Amino acid sequence: MNLRLPQRKALEIVARSQPREIYLVGGFVRDTLLGRESADIDLGVPGEPPKAMAIARRVANQHRWESLGYRVSPFSLDSVFGVARVVFTPLNEESQEKGFYLDVAVLGGDNIQTDLAQRDFTVNALALPLDKFLAADGTLPLEEVLETPGGKADLKGQIIRPIGEKNLQADPLRMLRGIRLRAQLSSKTSPWEFADGTLDLFKKHCTLINRSAAERVREELTKTWLAGDVAHSLQLLEECDLLMRLIPELKDDTHNSFRKTVNLIERLEGLITPTEFSEKNQGIAHPEKFIKGWSEMLADLEANGRERLGILYWATLLSNTANFCQEALTPTNEAEVAHKIMTRLRFSRETTVRVAAIVQHQAWIEELGQDFDLTSGKDVDKLAAYRFLRDTQPIQFELFVLSLVRYAVANSTNNLRGWEQHLALVDSLLRKYKGNAEERLIGKPRLIEGKQLTGLLNLNPGPLVGQLLRKINEAQAIGQIHTSEEALELANQLLEELKLLETAPSGD
Repeated sequence: MNLRLPQRKALEIVARSQPREIYLVGGFVRDTLLGRESADIDLGVPGEPPKAMAIARRVANQHRWESLGYRVSPFSLDSVFGVARVVFTPLNEESQEKGFYLDVAVLGGDNIQTDLAQRDFTVNALALPLDKFLAADGTLPLEEVLETPGGKADLKGQIIRPIGEKNLQADPLRMLRGIRLRAQLSSKTSPWEFADGTLDLFKKHCTLINRSAAERVREELTKTWLAGDVAHSLQLLEECDLLMRLIPELKDDTHNSFRKTVNLIERLEGLITPTEFSEKNQGIAHPEKFIKGWSEMLADLEANGRERLGILYWATLLSNTANFCQEALTPTNEAEVAHKIMTRLRFSRETTVRVAAIVQHQAWIEELGQDFDLTSGKDVDKLAAYRFLRDTQPIQFELFVLSLVRYAVANSTNNLRGWEQHLALVDSLLRKYKGNAEERLIGKPRLIEGKQLTGLLNLNPGPLVGQLLRKINEAQAIGQIHTSEEALELANQLLEELKLLETAPSGD
């Protein structure tokens, strides 16, 4: 492996920190042996728990990291068991260099073999003395790698095997980690499999998963959605009864509702992954051929650690909860169920609200499409489109993609004309959201501000001013007014209409 200079410098500082042997462990060793890039480095050190944080501070303080273009921050992950992290963040956000972590953990037990025996899966129970790694210039000779029995063989055979049943019982979250690990390590041409009996063990101990902290479950599941091959992971979670234990709202005795949920996830993955789309949607036009700005929209969903993509996966997973219930659910009810699930998993309030909003408004685009016709050239009503774009801020992109997912699941893949029409519908809405100045309906400079209305019309600040601004913005969006004078005239007109309503005789 070609270590970057900051990585090598950090490891050299650690190697000088104590005479006793330090080990590269876990995922870093596994990924390096597999020829996979692994920016984050895991170290195991002998000693007492405070030792981990002491080494982390030494790494941060014994070099001028700014000279290498990094800001370095050490902090404790677990003071009881002795786990610390050093975060390396590029000073220049536009730099080609990537940030990375250096995790330092005190060995579990008296020696490295005892530590490895306490880990989750054999392919993660691998270690290499740090001094030998540095002496070999960052390469990993297989014969020098320490293992639990079978670790190297499982790595070669691409098998995920639990080290022991007791290890799963000690930390039930390891079952979720196994599902995620299979997805992360697999590729279309080189899939990984579980060792015989592994899924049976997961099912045997599925009730233990609720002992795991909700925050850890949340992080593990989100990483699983972002690891790829999501539909298969979802099926494995359901097969082991882990999904039902974590999200009982998705329990399905007939499997029909769950099958639809899997279909939704499959279509989503196909849309955002070009190779998946080609394989699963033969004969259907690619979205980028019909939707201007499709690639930019996906890039936005992929940005910032793929946070929005994770939100979209969660919303898609929870968009079908009505089919799991015995009683009919309105869109608002479905949103409430989604909100409850996200809250239970300790998501942030912002993420919870976004997922619930996506679930609530998932059918809005289909409703807008009732007045859209590609053949005749009839476009979406401008005012209706404006209200959709205004009221769904900031989840428009997620709703665009989910509407395509829903259409693909609900309609035959042979209906090419219908698919192209729905693509054109999304294209029309996306242009109204992010197109050029003539196409956009929202984001235009205001013609008049609230303070101007209160001053010119002798109004008190309050809801009435907000209502006037709302009507003015709508009129501007659909091209009814273009100047501040016209905006003021419309405000006067609206006030006169309100006065007439107030003075009109009642119907009694």
